[in-house]
Amino acid sequence: SFDNWLCYSCGLKSLFEWTSKDEYYLQAHEGFDRAARLNDDSSELWWRWGELLGYVGWMREDVSLLKQAAEKLACADLCESDHPGVLCLWGTVLMHSGALTERLSLLKQAEEKILRSVELDPENADTWCAYGSCLCELACYFGDDEYYLQALSRYQYALTLDPENPRLWQGMGQAQFAAGELQMDAAIMQRSLEAYAKAAELDGGRSPELWADWGVALMKLGDLLQDKDLIEASVQRFEQAIQLHCDGDHREVHWLYHYGCALDILGDFQEGTNCYERAIQVLTHVLSLDPDHRAARHNLALAYFHLGEVVSDVACFQKALAELEQVVSLDEEDEVAWNDWGLTLLSLAQLVDDPPQEELSQQLREQAESKLTQACALGSIQAYYNLACLYSLTGRGEEAIDRLRRAKAHQALPPTEELLHDDWLETAREHPGFQEFLQELN
Repeated sequence: SFDNWLCYSCGLKSLFEWTSKDEYYLQAHEGFDRAARLNDDSSELWWRWGELLGYVGWMREDVSLLKQAAEKLACADLCESDHPGVLCLWGTVLMHSGALTERLSLLKQAEEKILRSVELDPENADTWCAYGSCLCELACYFGDDEYYLQALSRYQYALTLDPENPRLWQGMGQAQFAAGELQMDAAIMQRSLEAYAKAAELDGGRSPELWADWGVALMKLGDLLQDKDLIEASVQRFEQAIQLHCDGDHREVHWLYHYGCALDILGDFQEGTNCYERAIQVLTHVLSLDPDHRAARHNLALAYFHLGEVVSDVACFQKALAELEQVVSLDEEDEVAWNDWGLTLLSLAQLVDDPPQEELSQQLREQAESKLTQACALGSIQAYYNLACLYSLTGRGEEAIDRLRRAKAHQALPPTEELLHDDWLETAREHPGFQEFLQELN
């Protein structure tokens, strides 16, 4: 009967949500289809079917599945209009689609449906949570922290309705961190860690998404503040997320990517090569799961570069250069990759800088200059300082001072102490114009 098929499918849906096993998803999907053939006028059927497809579409970042979910929820709305639960889920599905496709029209539709759900059921904390999430996506789209502030106010109100809801505390953490990151305000970013800790306490540590979000916040804040303890904590959070969920889907790929980045950053604080080697292993695994993951390839190159610096290994630099060349081939407008490519070439030139390899070293410097010049042309302000170092190393003091001035104009200079002690700037410091440049800094 219809009721049996609906009950059976809902049970399989719950099993899938708990286990992430595809067999349960496929069986639930087929079961809902069988139920719809028996009775296509049930709002509950279309709602739960849309919920299944929306969850899988979100988990896999599959826009086509999210579209199917929205269609099912539209059917649910036809069967029973203005149901707050259906509208909230419908809005959430549209929000995920809009975020993935960067389509403002979908985000606005999502906001409209969630707002209607709030009007119909204003005491439902989960609906306010969805509203906060939608405002965060709009903030991300526009790069406007005002939306994050609005999201925070929605989460805060929802917490008056349900103060022990971990999803609300996680949403608070996400909005606080994103607002702090946009404003470059470490204090706001720091407050987000308290919200994540509260969410983990209430959740009992069961949500891998929570551990991963917390890990990203710790990693980025630790990198900003150069705080080893925060980076170590981020590594632990990523390991916890991966331990709880290891199915190789899009979520795990994201978490493994950030885990590899955190290990690479941690390598800067520790003796030896262990962290860099682990970062290379993790990021290589990410690329085996998703060969088109440009960010993972870029950060794999950086991990090889950092390892090469520590062990003075030409082979590591060559691997880094091969990865960076591929990264640039996939996006020739990526100024960060051009800058890293130039810096890696310059570092390798310094490593092999001895009389038997003088010609090779010169060729590498010429290639580095070309890459760094291109990076500047594309808008990389960090490349000015690297070019200053290159010109200093090649005895072109006046050009080095000029690039330092350009870096200063773009607020891309390192601290004065580093300018005075960077070995690569030795020739520039001997140039008469360097003292005048230092006076300009004061």
